[in-house]
Amino acid sequence: MLLAVLRLVVVTAQLQLGGATVTGVVRDAETEQPLVGAVVVMTDEPRSALTDAKGRYVLRDVTAGPHQLSIRALGFASRTLHVLAPTTGLLDLHVSLAPRGTRLATLVVRPTPERRIGYEGARSRDERLRTIDEIRSSPFAVAPDILLTLTGGTVRATPESPDGLHLRGGATDHVAYALDGLPVFSPYHAAGMFSAWNPDAIDAVALRTATASAGDLAALSGTVQVTSRAPGDVLRTRGVVNTTHVGLSVDGPLGVGDLRLLLSARAGYPAAAAPLSEASYVRGGTGDRMLALDASAFGGRLHVTGYDAEDEISVSSVVDTLSPTPAAQRSAFDWHSRTIGAEWTRRVAFGGVRLLSWSARGDARAMWAALGGPSSMSSSRRDVGLLVSATQRTLQTITTSGVRVEHSRTGYQVNTLPETRPLGTPDGVGDSSGDFTRDAAAWLATAFATNDLALRTGVALQSALSVAVFGRRVYTSPRVELRWQAAPKLTVHGSVARRHQFAQSVRNAESVVGNVFPADLYLGAGVRGTPVAQSTNTAAGVAYQPTTSTHIGVQAYRAQLNQIVLVAANEVEPFATHRFDSGRGTSRGVTIDATLNTPRLGVVLSYLWQRVSYATDGVRYVPSHAASHVFQGGINLHATSTTSIRLGVVGEAGRRASVLNGPFEWESCNLRDRGCEFGGSPRIDLRANGTAAIPLYARADLGVRKHWIASIRQRQTEVAVYGTITNLLGRSNVLTYSRAGPSNALAPVDMRPFAPLVLGMEWHF
Repeated sequence: MLLAVLRLVVVTAQLQLGGATVTGVVRDAETEQPLVGAVVVMTDEPRSALTDAKGRYVLRDVTAGPHQLSIRALGFASRTLHVLAPTTGLLDLHVSLAPRGTRLATLVVRPTPERRIGYEGARSRDERLRTIDEIRSSPFAVAPDILLTLTGGTVRATPESPDGLHLRGGATDHVAYALDGLPVFSPYHAAGMFSAWNPDAIDAVALRTATASAGDLAALSGTVQVTSRAPGDVLRTRGVVNTTHVGLSVDGPLGVGDLRLLLSARAGYPAAAAPLSEASYVRGGTGDRMLALDASAFGGRLHVTGYDAEDEISVSSVVDTLSPTPAAQRSAFDWHSRTIGAEWTRRVAFGGVRLLSWSARGDARAMWAALGGPSSMSSSRRDVGLLVSATQRTLQTITTSGVRVEHSRTGYQVNTLPETRPLGTPDGVGDSSGDFTRDAAAWLATAFATNDLALRTGVALQSALSVAVFGRRVYTSPRVELRWQAAPKLTVHGSVARRHQFAQSVRNAESVVGNVFPADLYLGAGVRGTPVAQSTNTAAGVAYQPTTSTHIGVQAYRAQLNQIVLVAANEVEPFATHRFDSGRGTSRGVTIDATLNTPRLGVVLSYLWQRVSYATDGVRYVPSHAASHVFQGGINLHATSTTSIRLGVVGEAGRRASVLNGPFEWESCNLRDRGCEFGGSPRIDLRANGTAAIPLYARADLGVRKHWIASIRQRQTEVAVYGTITNLLGRSNVLTYSRAGPSNALAPVDMRPFAPLVLGMEWHF
């Protein structure tokens, strides 16, 4: 029956294809010269073209009706236009692109065109690029999410309440994050939103693992590189209101030369509907803001970016859902991330030059009902840096070399407070004596070079080498990826990469408190007990593309982690309170990915088998994020040109967890139950660390999205409404087990889905 329905959908889509032709010329907005090799994509149909020597493109057989046209060229700001194609005939559309230096060179340009239907799909390697259209079309997020769209294959996020990304079995702090090349710490929210990036302010997100670029940061697993949306040449507003958050962005010219501005702000309200009479509900709020300025300066382009995100969460430290708890019986968490920086780029005869400077900070605090008494924790990180690079381009190679210099200062302190002091006392940290303190400050200087080489034999070689000087020692990080077009439809690839990381988090990744407190608590290498971590990643696979709309990939990988901080080995609390150990980790696995994209149907399937273990000299365990079998399947069906129906299915087997001591209650954000619930002070049972086998996790979500396009005062306006029903199977999944009661027996801790129902509205004007 399902096969017959799919065939009917494909046949209907083919019958709807029209005979219109869209053509035009793409030019440089400053020089009016035609651009050669610009990519022109009809994002909601499999229509794409490259501009010829005269800058001209042609898209044939375009379906009649509204479409989105995306135009991109290396070194220029991309543009997305709304096009109304006629039933037949010719539509002539000329486009000008504003130069943006080499800023976009940090992204991997893929030959596969963007698709609004479905999803670019998990490729047979971990290098990924998602445009904003692909992010919005993902069937795996109840609302557009910048980070969740990267999941699949070897990239995983914990269900219901993600606390970061896990790549090839690594911990969340093994992945670094950058916005326009600037480092950002802990870019995720809790209790209602995950990614702390507003999709309305983002153009694309790329994941870099095996290969390297000037935007790479020192992280064991890889770097997530987020690119902000280029401000337009007319004033535009975009907004969203849904059951988890509200957001607004504004961009356009400021009337001073070619200076353009982008402003974005979002706020979440996880406790808006929570009953005040029940103490188990999470209190607090989340929010993020971004500012970007873009203008010509000193013969090039100057881009300034500012980013700010903050979260404040309060939870009950006792399991009592019938009455409010006083301040002394509540645990409080807050974390704050702020980054500001400037990038200057200039195109020159041989390629381009780039200057980047930044100041980034991350702060986190907690008031926690620790086993030895109420405790306060404070963590801070301050980074400043400068990068200088140059890019040289030839017909076959792109070479980038440069120097990166940065200074990092970290501080960490845990204090046991007097029992008479309320747990929510704001000045508790300053008035109590330090029980566990670690501070570090150091310079890091890195010289790097990358080279992309394309040969006529169908071989592409991407190589990189970085040499870092830290603490009077030299650390080399070579990376090589080879791709071979063995046949017209078959590609073979392999990669080897060695990475180093000079700051690690002392948050206890095995603690379930990470569901509401996902912030990374960094300690810089060189401080007592904090080593420089190292990873070695190898991977090999094949990709088969039998048709232009079908892709199948298989990949095997192995990752070796050394000198990594393992707080969970000897710590029962959600963060290090008295000590932490360093150890090693191993991960190996196989992934199978398949995608199908037609004009009206997008399908993505992904399966991961993996084995992950962490160990110190005396402890060995399987981390809770390392399920043995992970499956994702998604369908995005465009019933009409303005209506899409999405179905996402996620399953995980072979899950492990660390048993908890004491009673604990947890429910993810749940609209039907009017909020998120967290009760208790869960602590890990070190005798059962990573040993509890968790039953199968399964969830299916069904969503519908409808948008309208209209012209108001000669301005094109788009309004969209969407709704998602989660957990169609009505399954009560298990988060972990806890020992409670006189019998000390194991009791399951159930978790409900993110929200049984999510409703929202978006608009672009």
